Amino acid sequence: MSFEVIPPGKDSIRVPGAGDLTYDQFGNLEVEIRVDAATATLLGANGIDTDNGVLSNRGRTKLDLRNRTLTYILEGQSPLGAPTGPLALSRPRHWEVEHILTLVTNNDQGQAVSIGRWQKAP
Repeated sequence: MSFEVIPPGKDSIRVPGAGDLTYDQFGNLEVEIRVDAATATLLGANGIDTDNGVLSNRGRTKLDLRNRTLTYILEGQSPLGAPTGPLALSRPRHWEVEHILTLVTNNDQGQAVSIGRWQKAP
């Protein structure tokens, strides 16, 4: 439905484009967000690289139901060697479900750096 990136000390970036989120009963999560060239350049200037306009995360996840977070399990990679940046996979995603799924990634100070809102496909 929407994706927003909030760089520290800057205005938030509403990310136009399209995307898919797939989560299965085994904890596999795949997220793909496709953006235009101008948005890819803007994201890159704020430490978020795309691959030809595609933001993509894929992997197994661990749910923490008490804290309502999910964390990627990076196979074969130590968390210390995980990619860095505002959307690093080593950062927990905080989730909330009402009629839509909201995933929020926070920085080390607990401030939101991204907010994604997803609606279940019919």
